[in-house]
Amino acid sequence: MESLPTRAVRVKPGALKAVRQGHPWIYLDSITQIKGRAEPGDLGVVFDRNDRLAALGLLDPESDIGLRVLTRERAKIDQAWLAEKVGEARSLRSSLASENTGMRLINGEGDGLPGLIVDRYDTVVVLKVYTLAWIRLLPWLVETLSPHFDAGVLRLSNQVQTNLERLAWAQPAKELWGSVGDGRVRFTENRLQLEANVITGHKTGHFFDQRQNRRRAAELGRGRVLDVFSCTGGFGLHAAAAGAEEVVLTDISSPSLATAKRNFAINDLPEPRTILGDAFDVLADLPPESFDLVIVDPPAFATRRSQTERAVDAYRALTRLAFRTVRPGGHLVQASCSAHVTEDRFHDTVLGVTAARSPLWVSQHDVDHPVRHVEGHYLKAIAVKKI
Repeated sequence: MESLPTRAVRVKPGALKAVRQGHPWIYLDSITQIKGRAEPGDLGVVFDRNDRLAALGLLDPESDIGLRVLTRERAKIDQAWLAEKVGEARSLRSSLASENTGMRLINGEGDGLPGLIVDRYDTVVVLKVYTLAWIRLLPWLVETLSPHFDAGVLRLSNQVQTNLERLAWAQPAKELWGSVGDGRVRFTENRLQLEANVITGHKTGHFFDQRQNRRRAAELGRGRVLDVFSCTGGFGLHAAAAGAEEVVLTDISSPSLATAKRNFAINDLPEPRTILGDAFDVLADLPPESFDLVIVDPPAFATRRSQTERAVDAYRALTRLAFRTVRPGGHLVQASCSAHVTEDRFHDTVLGVTAARSPLWVSQHDVDHPVRHVEGHYLKAIAVKKI
């Protein structure tokens, strides 16, 4: 594929203003005209009413986000341009290389490649696409990444999968090049060895955004540690490596807990106790004041703005249940990945329930999750001490 089909695009004044202020999306209902019949992956050239260039982006008429901005400058969007963007992203993450062979290599909008996530698991990369536009660009992605990694795996968002089936497009193979066998691959995080399943695991197999928080949380507890929504055990593993006397993991997914146990074994750490079940029920059944450190890292409670209040209520209930299991002098570390719940709102909720005057620390995304727009600020974490 030498070049992308190009379509002239006109948008509403409000959308034009947002793009010029740096927002990476133009919603489909803000597009007033597209010249010709647009297909996902066509290059949209956005002009203002004076025919001045405002942006270049990938069109996707099958998505609510009709155009994802690649650049606001004149550029030739081709495989060489993409390779340069990937190179810039890899350089940004150079500080992680000494202790980590697992990291987010491309963070979508934060790296100027909206709708595309690429996670690195040592010599394997996983491509997660959130728009049909990137299906069209897969040959460029393979050409750019395959010289540097032994295998590449494609994962699709639910919307992209649904659209592919509806449009009867050819279903891309899970493995774009190389082989990952049953999907289980190993990598390092903060010098610890971990395993993830890049085919069946949540998202791409592991959540790299909590790397920094796992290290900081582990410094708070040397006694009994409870890791709630533990997934593959990242927080508990770091606590055990830091000298925790006992680690208890709880999650609703038995495959995730099985992976967590393997991660402890890989690092020659004592096997954790695991509790399979809903976090709210598990916390309600645990004895009060029984842990020195409790870490709570739930999935997003608000995926739409209309769910914000319900999510805040859930965080409030979760904080209350978790904090009752913390011993006096112990700590609670709680996180939220709901973009529609602001950082201040989340912090105030946790502080209000725990009656803590101030947090020990708060944090956001790690260095491999750069953010350039408001909606990208999803992750927030807070640590408090129980007096």
